Amino acid sequence: MDDKSENRIIGSIGNPYQRVSLVQSELNFRQNQQLRASSNGRRRLRTTDFEEFESFYSAWDAVFRQMSCGPFEGSIADVRIGQMRVLHETANQSLQIRAAMTAPGYLFTPVAGPMQQAIWRGRSLTAGKVNLVGPNTQIDHLSASDAEYFSIFVNRDLLEESAAVRFGVDLPDYLKSCISITPRHGQFQSTIDTLKTIVMNEPQLDNNGEAELEDELIGLLLGGVVAADEKLEDLSPLHRRTRIARRAEEYMLAHLEKSPTMLELCRELDVSERGLQYAFRERFGISPKRYLKTQRLNLVRRELKSAGADWTTVRALAKKLGFTHPGEFAADYLRQFGELPSATRRRSDSHKSES
Repeated sequence: MDDKSENRIIGSIGNPYQRVSLVQSELNFRQNQQLRASSNGRRRLRTTDFEEFESFYSAWDAVFRQMSCGPFEGSIADVRIGQMRVLHETANQSLQIRAAMTAPGYLFTPVAGPMQQAIWRGRSLTAGKVNLVGPNTQIDHLSASDAEYFSIFVNRDLLEESAAVRFGVDLPDYLKSCISITPRHGQFQSTIDTLKTIVMNEPQLDNNGEAELEDELIGLLLGGVVAADEKLEDLSPLHRRTRIARRAEEYMLAHLEKSPTMLELCRELDVSERGLQYAFRERFGISPKRYLKTQRLNLVRRELKSAGADWTTVRALAKKLGFTHPGEFAADYLRQFGELPSATRRRSDSHKSES
């Protein structure tokens, strides 16, 4: 597919972004997609490419996919304090985040604001809770649009020793199968306020000051855990609709190039189309058909950007991944990511030639 063909497609679908989206994406890439690391190891990123977030979660083999439609804008900050990391993330689009928590530690994420519209391990989030990811567990998250997150990652040995010595709690046993806690309101707000102060002000601390701040944060976290009003355990595998959605998703992802039909999915899962629709609406907020197309578009985008991709044209890649009508494919891609596939490829090629 050449530029002239894509320009005709733009006109035919009434593109709300016009060619300014191509120019803007180039400017954003050149000027804003800069990963900056200061001498003390703190990092900040403002980007129009959601996959840039993966570099902050490389130890967890994280994969990000954009689920809502439109150009992406987001930011992420990573502040290290002793054996802890404080993360602040914003994103204007809904993102699916999958990762394996292989790093030896615990990840705490308070739920506030637009996060209430997100889905965590198949469950809708509730304000006032703190999501928890323990060692050797999976991150399975569907973020809300226009979301803001504050998270704390704590070294496993440090947190478990602190729990045992300071609170007399066997943390692995206490949090076994737990996916979220509900701390008392005052403790929750104290945690949020402290995180905001750290990320926004980036305090310059000597070794003693850093140790004191680390100790304060651990006290807030463990105090909230031990005095929690409620612990929510991961019972989602017992939920019928969750099981249906998970099995359907696994089948879809294994057959993305063939694009399985609704009949094929219902036959494979032994479920009615209505049951499948309900399961996807509950777990992913969209229909199975829309979910499948979104995953395929994300795969196309990842392949276009891949350094090892040997596709000679965008059309060849789209056809390989099951998009048989070039015009419809370009229109779907534009709606999903706010730019045409050729723009993604050109920008990626330009980046490779400079690196």
